[in-house]
Amino acid sequence: TPAGPKRRTVELHAELGRLYCADGRFSKAKEQFVTALQLATVLGDPTIVAGLNIQVGDLHLMNAALIQNADAGASITIPAEEQSLVYKAIEWFKRALSCEDDDMKAAAERCIGQSYLKLASRLGPKFGRL
Repeated sequence: TPAGPKRRTVELHAELGRLYCADGRFSKAKEQFVTALQLATVLGDPTIVAGLNIQVGDLHLMNAALIQNADAGASITIPAEEQSLVYKAIEWFKRALSCEDDDMKAAAERCIGQSYLKLASRLGPKFGRL
């Protein structure tokens, strides 16, 4: 099918994104995921687009976790950069909610919930005042 090579190109960029992510090269990983997203959008497959949105959100959460680990309890408050990355992850997860696939929506909702739980656990009583 004509979409076959294009779909493989999307998958290739997504795989490169995962490899860069595993190597800790988050900006390169995001570049690859964004390229995959742009190509997938042209393909018109909302399930692939939603899955890539979730992967970019996960990328932001992994980056936030690195900041949290580097902080290692040194500060009483959550670093602003970590908090910002979690909110960016939530934005990406929300984009995946527009997909009509129930499993993809459920995955996005689960990721959003986990992100808010992460913020709540890091912010403590201040979380309710945001």
